Amino acid sequence: MEITEKKKITDKKDGGVRKRMILYYPEAVDGGKAGRRINRFISDIISTLKKDAERASFVYVRCGYEKHNESPLSFLFELELYGKDGVYRHAPFSVTFGEDGRAMPLCKSKKEIKEIKRGFKERGINISSRALKYSYYIKDGKTVCYAAPENDRRAKNQLITVS
Repeated sequence: MEITEKKKITDKKDGGVRKRMILYYPEAVDGGKAGRRINRFISDIISTLKKDAERASFVYVRCGYEKHNESPLSFLFELELYGKDGVYRHAPFSVTFGEDGRAMPLCKSKKEIKEIKRGFKERGINISSRALKYSYYIKDGKTVCYAAPENDRRAKNQLITVS
């Protein structure tokens, strides 16, 4: 299945404040039923991001992505939000699609999930099994679980990963 990049840019003035949104996202070309499912899933994500960003007090929103694996198709998205008062937020999220175009949750044994959670705990992050279910992507055939570090001052543009 061929993947192309789409780009949406909006630039508005809202009460004298300029709001800008730049969204990069993948689109499956000629993927049949699976490709249509993937496109619908990603377009739902993008439309939700747009609605949330328009309601919030952020003045600059940027969403980019990286394709990490071809089969199964795995993407890591990174959302950056800047507020007019200097607030910055970094929100990573990912999705891995199966052959049928549906999102695949992380299917590991309880023992493997305990090891992953222990690896995060050693780095100072408590992560629930539920949060871990979709916080992964596949890179070079290996499953990479990630979490954004907790910070009370400013969000950091970094991910803590456990393979």
